[in-house]
Amino acid sequence: MADNKYLKSSIEGMNNNELIELLYQETIKNIKKAEFSIEKNNIQDKVHYINKAIEIITALTSVINDEKGGEISQRLRALYNYSTRQLTMANMENNISHLTPVSNIFRELLSAWSEMMKGSTNNPPDTPPVVGTQGLEIYG
Repeated sequence: MADNKYLKSSIEGMNNNELIELLYQETIKNIKKAEFSIEKNNIQDKVHYINKAIEIITALTSVINDEKGGEISQRLRALYNYSTRQLTMANMENNISHLTPVSNIFRELLSAWSEMMKGSTNNPPDTPPVVGTQGLEIYG
């Protein structure tokens, strides 16, 4: 129970950029765990990890700012939608081949996001807080 309190306070103390980086990392981890679950024919775990990845991607989609992001926002939304469809197909077909492209997308996004964070301030004053992630259980 103490670990959950520490984790919650750590997440609450993150700025937007750190939180998005964490969400990308957790999406990748959940996809990897889903792959392992499919290989071991563990349907219950597969469903859990794919659903967790979809939940995170849904939260990421909900915070896209189309007004400020323009074409980049549209492309990001398309990647998230594609990823959700592929995860759903992997779940329905019990097929790892649908997970690989999603994992690759999120590895690229994580890499690009990390590079961007190196060259910018962590939370510019005009950046609104990330909303839509309240109540999102990242781990588990």
